[in-house]
Amino acid sequence: MAGEYTIATKLVADAVKEAKDTHSMCPETMANALLGQVLSQMSKNKTRADVESYINFELDNLGGEFMIATRGC
Repeated sequence: MAGEYTIATKLVADAVKEAKDTHSMCPETMANALLGQVLSQMSKNKTRADVESYINFELDNLGGEFMIATRGC
């Protein structure tokens, strides 16, 4: 797994755990907040069509074993 995916996985797990452990927060709301922030970041460098294409790709491959890391930086 590429370093970026390792870091992202840990960040999400930590944030969701924090939401679970904090009485005033909800894990689902945390997931929504994380997604919103990620989409905002992605939209700075990609068109809406590119973001939608990437989201569709990820949705089509949920639970898949293969994670492709491309270096489009």
